[in-house]
Amino acid sequence: MDLTTTFFEKLPDKQKIDLSELWDVFEKVVPADMCLNSRKKLSELIDNMVNAHGLELPKSKAQFNRSAQPPLPKFIKRKPKHGSHREKLNPKHSLWHPKLAFLPESRLSSFDNWLKVDGWLKNGGLEKEVVPVNERSYELFGDEKYLDKQFSQTVPFTKGQFSLDDLRCRRIYHPLSWEAGPESARGKPCLVIENMATWFSLKTLNDEQGWYSSVVFGWGAKFEGNWVNLEFIMKKCRFSEVCYFGDIDEKGLMIPFYVKSRFEDQFDMPFNLEPFLYEKLLSLEVTPGPDKSHTGKFDFKKIAPIIPEKIRSTVLDLIQNKKRIPQEALQPLTML
Repeated sequence: MDLTTTFFEKLPDKQKIDLSELWDVFEKVVPADMCLNSRKKLSELIDNMVNAHGLELPKSKAQFNRSAQPPLPKFIKRKPKHGSHREKLNPKHSLWHPKLAFLPESRLSSFDNWLKVDGWLKNGGLEKEVVPVNERSYELFGDEKYLDKQFSQTVPFTKGQFSLDDLRCRRIYHPLSWEAGPESARGKPCLVIENMATWFSLKTLNDEQGWYSSVVFGWGAKFEGNWVNLEFIMKKCRFSEVCYFGDIDEKGLMIPFYVKSRFEDQFDMPFNLEPFLYEKLLSLEVTPGPDKSHTGKFDFKKIAPIIPEKIRSTVLDLIQNKKRIPQEALQPLTML
């Protein structure tokens, strides 16, 4: 058997073979006395395999390693075997689980993953416990991120034909940090704070004043997802209203705007900016600084209604002029 054939038969059994794998085979099958110019010899073997065994070289010059001469391909590919491709599935000819009754009329490019979902549903999937989406993703696809990051973005999900609920899973968000107020504050509003330093000061002050049933650190922009975790605190502190306090800047107002309608729809209780704290912050003799994170995407018409009327024009003027006042300017003594 000639060296080219021996080399070819030792290649990994895969469609695409990287240059590092070619070097591994080279070290195993090429005699030492032929390795005086290893790079040139490997190049010859690759050319021979392309001619004799139908391997394919990259089509772009950028896909060749040119660190030395002669250039070597960063990978080679086997040509697909004749008849190796599968016939495309016709969804109208499949008996889908009732939850997937929309598939026969869909125009998806591939149904492979939906076949996995179909099998899962038919094997009692709907009877399973609800688990984090990453766990269900690994169970179905062998990839813990695929369901949340890619599959759930496909048309059946975005059109509301199928959901994570149908797969008995849910997204898990960053836990909220919180402290309950004194016993006398049970039933009073819950206060959510954007930043950690202000949360620490306000929850300490609240221990003495009892203004709020609980003081929650929302973890900045993470609150756009982890607001769902307020349900746990709700059960502990029995509040029926949530107040929010953040920086007076574009980002600081976008967070509560994003959360407000979602929270109110799910929990049927008001979610508002805390006027007392915003008024205190604006009453300080501080010079607003530049809003370096300003994006210009602030929709004044949509967001203005969530701002308390008494301070609305002042706040909107700051945003319009790309200015900001961080909530950290409001220290405990200024609140009394």
